[in-house]
Amino acid sequence: MERILFVTHNFKGGGIQKITLDTARYYAQQGNDVTLLALEEGLDFQLDFPCAYHVLPVKEFLYKHPFIGLYFLFYKIILRKIFPQSEHLWAGTVYRKIFIEYYKNQQPFDAIFINGARSMNRLHSINLSQAVYSLHLPHVLAKKDNIYYNFLFKKLFSNKKSFYCL
Repeated sequence: MERILFVTHNFKGGGIQKITLDTARYYAQQGNDVTLLALEEGLDFQLDFPCAYHVLPVKEFLYKHPFIGLYFLFYKIILRKIFPQSEHLWAGTVYRKIFIEYYKNQQPFDAIFINGARSMNRLHSINLSQAVYSLHLPHVLAKKDNIYYNFLFKKLFSNKKSFYCL
């Protein structure tokens, strides 16, 4: 039996959420210990298979770490407007800290599937050998061609084990 973590930004409906749940259901039916982690609240799907479901405690973490909370607010209000499509540079550092704190309180996972562009943007700097990133549509940065977007694309995708499906 393998312990498998599936991460997506939320479970509010949509393609990546359905793919994540279908894959998680398959692994659970094979006898694996499956955990679902949403980076933000929202669960519109029925969890009709044995799994644990968690939401990354972003608000709680930011309340405990007010300076990081101020930085996060600065990102939300200013940085993402000045530097479009750069969430992985600014918010990624905060989400990485929150994820690592969450991860330390879990039994080790044999595989971690980080699904979707928003999840990848937020957790791109997770440096765990069992982490695999999965995109199911072309990333928006792949469609741009200038020095700024090329830098962002390389920063986001360097040193990743990833699946790219059209």
